[in-house]
Amino acid sequence: MTGAAHDLSVRVGAVEQSVKRLTTSVERLSASVDGRFDVVDQRFEQIDQRFEQVDRRFEQIDRRFEEVDRRFEQIDQRFEQVDRRFEEVDRRFDEVTLALVEQREYTEFSFTQLAKKMDAGFALMDARFGRLERKIDQFIDRLLPPALPPAP
Repeated sequence: MTGAAHDLSVRVGAVEQSVKRLTTSVERLSASVDGRFDVVDQRFEQIDQRFEQVDRRFEQIDRRFEEVDRRFEQIDQRFEQVDRRFEEVDRRFDEVTLALVEQREYTEFSFTQLAKKMDAGFALMDARFGRLERKIDQFIDRLLPPALPPAP
């Protein structure tokens, strides 16, 4: 009986470790996405600086527009990278959700199985205690002296 409970505890511990690893993975992905947004924000700041230079140096406008176009292409590429990463994060969140649902179902199944085993074990113990009580009652009845008849 304790072996089954220990086995269940080991399995629950393994589930908790899996959830911790998944949580760590999701946190790392979130940090990566945050870093990418910082890079995009830096690029936008650089573009703003470039536009100010274009206003101050009108004679270099053609060359600056080419540079701005190149920067926008880089930003588009980065946005595409961010979009792909978001899709990956969404997919991983879906996987985590499925894993959690699966673990919940398994835990409920295991608990039901354990409850059935415990109920059967308790029923067996109740029957054995009943048998033991009957034997003790028989033993006590044999050891007690017979009751005296009531006085007239």
